[in-house]
Amino acid sequence: MEGKLINFIVDKEELIRFDAVVSMLNRTRTSVLTELMRGFCVHQVVEVEKRNRKLEELNQALLQQTMLETQASHRRLMAKPEGFDDGPPSIFYDDGSDFNETNF
Repeated sequence: MEGKLINFIVDKEELIRFDAVVSMLNRTRTSVLTELMRGFCVHQVVEVEKRNRKLEELNQALLQQTMLETQASHRRLMAKPEGFDDGPPSIFYDDGSDFNETNF
């Protein structure tokens, strides 16, 4: 295994406590920190997979809802008799354009 030296800053009190625990376990700082890093990575991969599953479930639910809404809309349109006319638009109809008196 190829190693790489890593330096980082840690509070002196934390380092003293860490060294005391590591010494009681008859281990090295490196072995404990490496174990912690591995555990962290495994835990994060599991969490990301859970999040991805939840997002996929949400995506499927939204897709299903969209399909149901589309089918319902299609059924409503198909329920109108052939040649059915909704009639002229209401005088309050707004097509979203910016029409005003200054356009003339």
